[in-house]
Amino acid sequence: MATTHTDIRDGRRVDVTVEFVSRRTLELGGQRVQRLLVVDTSGERFPVLVVSGGVGIPALQFGKRYRLGGLLGAVTGGSAASGLTCAGCGERLQQEQTAGSVVPVIVRAAGQFGIDGVFGIADGLTSVERSAGETGSVDDWQTLSRSGAGSQAHVCTGCGRHVDAQEIGDSTGVVWPAVVTPDGQTGGPGQTGGDTSGSTSGLRKMIENGYTPQPAAIVDRMLYGTHQLDTPQSVTPGGSLELRHGAVVAENPLDGGTERYVAVQLDTPQPDVFERPQVDLAVVLDVSDSMGGPVDDYYYGGESGGTTKLEAATRGLCALTRQLCENDRLAVVLCNQQAVVAKPLDEIASTDTAAIRRHIHEIACGGDTNLADGMETAIDVLESGTNPRSEQRLLLVTDTMPNTGSTGRDALARVLADAATDGIHTTLVGVGLDANAELASMLSGVRGANRYFVDSGEQFERLLATEFDRMVTPLGHDLTLELADDSHEIAAVHGSPPVDATTDRLVYVGTVFPTHSRGNAATCGLVLARLTRTAATEEVELVVSWTERGGGERSQSVCLSWPDEEPTQTGVRTVVTLARYTQELRRWAADCHDRAANTDTRGRFPDRWGEHCNGPVPLDVPERYARRFDRLADSLRQAMDRLGEPRFEREVALLESLCAGSDSRDS
Repeated sequence: MATTHTDIRDGRRVDVTVEFVSRRTLELGGQRVQRLLVVDTSGERFPVLVVSGGVGIPALQFGKRYRLGGLLGAVTGGSAASGLTCAGCGERLQQEQTAGSVVPVIVRAAGQFGIDGVFGIADGLTSVERSAGETGSVDDWQTLSRSGAGSQAHVCTGCGRHVDAQEIGDSTGVVWPAVVTPDGQTGGPGQTGGDTSGSTSGLRKMIENGYTPQPAAIVDRMLYGTHQLDTPQSVTPGGSLELRHGAVVAENPLDGGTERYVAVQLDTPQPDVFERPQVDLAVVLDVSDSMGGPVDDYYYGGESGGTTKLEAATRGLCALTRQLCENDRLAVVLCNQQAVVAKPLDEIASTDTAAIRRHIHEIACGGDTNLADGMETAIDVLESGTNPRSEQRLLLVTDTMPNTGSTGRDALARVLADAATDGIHTTLVGVGLDANAELASMLSGVRGANRYFVDSGEQFERLLATEFDRMVTPLGHDLTLELADDSHEIAAVHGSPPVDATTDRLVYVGTVFPTHSRGNAATCGLVLARLTRTAATEEVELVVSWTERGGGERSQSVCLSWPDEEPTQTGVRTVVTLARYTQELRRWAADCHDRAANTDTRGRFPDRWGEHCNGPVPLDVPERYARRFDRLADSLRQAMDRLGEPRFEREVALLESLCAGSDSRDS
């Protein structure tokens, strides 16, 4: 019978065949300690710690089987397990002792890694070789159970019997992702199809359902990301990106004044062919309780008959497997209050993607949300399998409601920022109308990151089918727009992607992504700045700088004058109109949310849901906003006639619905 995890004992050496899943590393007292997560032939997961000078770990490959010869057994802990007795002799059970005396730093490392229970030590006496029966795993999805690496083993103080956690009914607090039962029911909400269309569907659905949208969910990119400036490109010799720029003077229909705008946009040259690079993608799928709520409404423990957020997410994840090329690599991490690697990082060419899709459809949700653990686990997977030819990206699919582990916004952003310094960047997909847009906005502000929102499985599929290559391929970094003199100041900025920082003289955007394609070339999201004139001049000088994907730094100085003729710069005028629209909606939504927080009219839920659980704010359109929305709708109708922009029809319809829902109050 094959040796498995259950045969490992403290201080004893065993020969065991395992499959390599993931690796994490620590530096302790000048020694490098690695924690390997492996799976034995029975499907049991357990950790193996490796101290520098031990086994040759860099040779291991994810999803492949190896024979570890002379693996030393060890167990953390040592205190008596309160209230537990041996079924054989009746004496008390005590957690087994670690073999720390063999390699002293292992004790500290086990504590740092959070290991609690049986594990292995690969030291200088441990050998590693490829399993004789290894042929390359095709369906490398890992079976999940409650008795994972976190299970606690005990030893009887009387007879010495070893007792596993499941034998004594010990609850470690880990709720593993559930699996759908044969009748297709998960115990959660029912399953029906969802339907949506348009990039602003979430905003419209929120209003149709009687809620005030989250201000952070109203983003410029979803409205004017596909617009292109109608100006000639400025060629930067030797660069892979070219600059477009424009300026307009536009009347503000809400206050009657005139405003000055400048816009910049980066393009790839028209003859170029836009191609995304090879990608190593680690997906973190949130499978916590809140993902069982409806994707198109608010849900916290109640009943729902619609499509759940998890169903929408798994539908999108299955679609993702069809977007990857043979030399791309994919890993999947499932995350509730503890993260597990469900699929190790491996090439699509050697993966049975049909089988992976079947496993994905079997996932169900439960438990709390430790988003930090999910992110850190996925980052470790990517760091362990670094390929210099690949773009390394973490795809975070969640409703962004962490409530256990590290939940602070700064701490979560720091995890992604530290990964970005090592070349691992993040794409966040917020699932559901109730996804925490404010936290999503902060996390996507990290260098190299971007974000999207979906409110149905169909929309997620369409997003991946049309946007995947662009959403994982940043074309440039550190875009700055700086005023060269003091004749003007920056009064406001509208960015696509979101603007990271602004002063009265400078705009900074950490990363620019392509938003759409023009034939073979690609256009990046534009940045629009409203200026205030501080001197008697009709010109403004800008210095635009950026770093290209390959690392080349570019800078270009341009002098813009304000055009007198209305028909010129129609692309900039279109974006100005949409920017004013989103700004007004954000101002209204922020006001409503602030008043709801101050008057306690926001939906309230148990504290266990955590600080990032946003209760719904009932739709409220005071009369003063209804009047402004009415004037704004008129200006959009005029812009449609003047600019020939039929897409404004959706914005006009939304403003009309808000005006119709006004409560005629001015509170």
